[in-house]
Amino acid sequence: MPDRCAEVMRLAMPSATFETGNERSRSVGIDSITATVEAVRTDLPAGATVAPEVAVECRFDDGVLDGFRWTKGGPKQSP
Repeated sequence: MPDRCAEVMRLAMPSATFETGNERSRSVGIDSITATVEAVRTDLPAGATVAPEVAVECRFDDGVLDGFRWTKGGPKQSP
């Protein structure tokens, strides 16, 4: 499931390029899995004001993506 979560992260920020690092998953129930992926953005110029580190969490129920959230970094939110 971490590989699917990494793909969702890429789809959620298509203009960015990532180098994934720590990927893991854990069972949170008989049919539920939570996957986490940490990555570094490789598309940012040196001295960028945005931190290159990002992380996401995905929840899968019966193999279907049920939740997605940025836990570190991610796209800027609209005010």
